Amino acid sequence: MNKMKFTYKIIVLIIAALLVASNVFLFIKTYEKEEIAFVNISALMDEFNYAKELEKRYNDVLIQRENEIETKKVQLNKIATENQEITEETLKKYERIESELQNMIEAYYDERELLEAEYNQLIIERINKYVYEYGKENNKKIILGATGDGSIMYAEEGMDITDDVLSYINSKYEGE
Repeated sequence: MNKMKFTYKIIVLIIAALLVASNVFLFIKTYEKEEIAFVNISALMDEFNYAKELEKRYNDVLIQRENEIETKKVQLNKIATENQEITEETLKKYERIESELQNMIEAYYDERELLEAEYNQLIIERINKYVYEYGKENNKKIILGATGDGSIMYAEEGMDITDDVLSYINSKYEGE
């Protein structure tokens, strides 16, 4: 009977040890997963291919508008330098072109602001969509956005998934 009690105790100890070991293993595995991570928003905004594409479009539009303004300035300068004699007709033409130039400059600054806001909104929407998909596909519980404004004061280096997310969003954007 003592042998049976001894065997019973051994079996109970083995089961208890296995339970403890499996719980420790599960605990370690749960915390080994990087379920919480952060991305550097500035890096994503700078390096996202879609952002680069929109920046090129933005710059192309601005260059076109600047060229149009420069052409108008040349017209204005031409009137001022060609006409030795200032007539009422020349003065009216100069004032009309000067007014057009001023309107073009104002429109340029307005368009610049609107385009920048529109493009930034498009970029942010696309990044948010892709980061959401990345989080779901990579079993993240939380992905924090580090903006450099104090929202994240410290994070271990291993928690920074900016490069992984950047690669992911660029491949998503490129259609992979």
